[in-house]
Amino acid sequence: MYLIDSNIVIGTWNTYPPAIFRTLWDEFADLIPGGDLYFHKEVEKEVTAWSSEQSAWFTRHVPGDRVLVPTQVEVEKYIEVAQWAQLERTPKFKQKAVDDFLNVADSWLVACAMAHGATIVSDEKSAPQSTSKVKLPDAAEHFGVEYLDFLGFLRVKNLSF
Repeated sequence: MYLIDSNIVIGTWNTYPPAIFRTLWDEFADLIPGGDLYFHKEVEKEVTAWSSEQSAWFTRHVPGDRVLVPTQVEVEKYIEVAQWAQLERTPKFKQKAVDDFLNVADSWLVACAMAHGATIVSDEKSAPQSTSKVKLPDAAEHFGVEYLDFLGFLRVKNLSF
């Protein structure tokens, strides 16, 4: 099971626009229905917050059964993630970093992946010594959650263009 971060839809779209990389977007969309790709409700909010090409693509290609809503187990995991970011991590994060992390999809992705044994797919880069931003790959690593960047995901899925 793969949880797709919003930066895959938004950032990859900007780097590899469908007008040039149509096959990439067609094949990515083909993986979604009935497959092992999922998006979290918080990712859906981020991607569809503004009217954009990415938002329209998401709405067109991601059926409701591919958008996960928090379960009780996930909420319990979210509390663990929040406690780590707020109190347990060394060196300590600045409060703004914690607040930002808890108010975006990243914290929910880690909790959801923990609850479902999923792999997160995101292009966010690690910064393990940062105190000014909680990075998704670092939080995932702390909790033993598998993490792939988009190219790694394409390799796992044996996709080439």
